Amino acid sequence: MFDSISNAAPQVRAGKLKALAVLTPARTPLLPGVPTGIEAGFPGLDFPAWLGVFAPAGTPKEVTDRLTATLQTAVAQPEVAEKLMQSGITPAFPAGDAFRAKLAADQKLVADLVKVANVPQQ
Repeated sequence: MFDSISNAAPQVRAGKLKALAVLTPARTPLLPGVPTGIEAGFPGLDFPAWLGVFAPAGTPKEVTDRLTATLQTAVAQPEVAEKLMQSGITPAFPAGDAFRAKLAADQKLVADLVKVANVPQQ
């Protein structure tokens, strides 16, 4: 089962679930004794939870630039960063090409996992 760290951590700490790995680049303070997927022997299995903000195609650049700046400022606030960390999300705000690259890499990882797992396609 795959679940978010924020959902699974209380169950793991209560002994109701056994966490085999977290899919983050580094161990999480929410479950410090749980290895990363890479440490558990799954190279390339780095799939941390993230939140993204999308705008409709054709949104004027000045609007997306203002939205990006506002969100970057919000994520940099200590109270926002703390809430994100409590949810198992590392505070960051990649924008533009960096976000597009992250999205493409995650889409490829999921497609590869579906193929390897032989998940039926409809």
